[in-house]
Amino acid sequence: MSNVQLDGSHTPSRMGGEKLGYQARKKAKTTNSIFLCDNQGQMLEMGCPKSGLHHDLYHIEGSLKEILSPLIEAEIDHKGFFLNADE
Repeated sequence: MSNVQLDGSHTPSRMGGEKLGYQARKKAKTTNSIFLCDNQGQMLEMGCPKSGLHHDLYHIEGSLKEILSPLIEAEIDHKGFFLNADE
């Protein structure tokens, strides 16, 4: 596993929840999450949901530490990964 994909999802939350923010362009309250996947699209880790008011790169350093910490605990070496970040 040398290539990993980083992408975000801006999802309307019709039933409510804790991390919501009104997104005018979607005319809905939304939640934003970031996912780390392998090259086949298999999800490796997911960051904590954030309010839809924020973009994918909001506090990205903290999100990456959060996403990579389980990989480090599982002794999966993440150094040298080619990271393709979709924005």
